Amino acid sequence: MTQDDPLIEVSPVHLVMTMAPLLVISVASWRLGVGIESALVVGTLRAFAQLSILSFILDPIFSWGVTLWWVVLGYVLFMVLLSAFESTNRSKYYFDGMVWYVLGLILANVAWVAVFAFAVILQPSPVWDPQYVIPISGMLLGNCINGVSLSLNAFLTSMVDSAREVELLLSFGASSYEASSRLIKEAARSGTMPQLNGMAIIGK
Repeated sequence: MTQDDPLIEVSPVHLVMTMAPLLVISVASWRLGVGIESALVVGTLRAFAQLSILSFILDPIFSWGVTLWWVVLGYVLFMVLLSAFESTNRSKYYFDGMVWYVLGLILANVAWVAVFAFAVILQPSPVWDPQYVIPISGMLLGNCINGVSLSLNAFLTSMVDSAREVELLLSFGASSYEASSRLIKEAARSGTMPQLNGMAIIGK
C-alpha cells in the first residue's frame, strides 16, 4: 500500500481465510450438539453471495448517484423494503399486514435520523452523495432490523403466552393499551438492550 493508493486489496485467499473462525464455531457447535452449524454455514454463504452481487450493483450507483439523486433514493428505499421483510421474517409469530407496519416504522425512523444527519450534521455536497448516504443508511437499517425484530418477536410471543392475562384485563374494562402495557414495555427493553450494551462499552 502506498500513499497514492490508500486502499488495501484483499485477495480471494485472504477472504477465505477470514472464514476460519466461523469454521471453528461450526465444529464446536457440531461437537457440543448446539445445532447452529447449518444456519451458520448457510448464513456465511448467503452473505458472501449477497456482498459479491452488491459490489456490482453499487459501482454504477456510486457513479451515477452523485448527479442523479433519484438513483440514491431508489436504492435506499429498496434497502428499507428488504429490511422490513427481514425484520418480519425473524419473528416467531405473524399477523396480517405486519410487514407494512414494520415498513412504515423503519422508513419513518431512518428518514428523520438521516435527514438530521445529512442536512444538519454532515452536510455533504450534494446532500444525497452516495458515498455518505448509502453506508450510513445501511448502518441505521442494521440497527433498525435488530431492534425491531427483537421487540416484535418479544411482544408477539408475550401476547400469545399471556393471552389469558390480557383477556382478563380487557374483561375488567381495561383499554387495549392498558391490557398490554406490561408486554409493550418488556418488548421495548428487549429491543433496545443490544444497542444500550453496545453504547456502554464504546471507548473501553
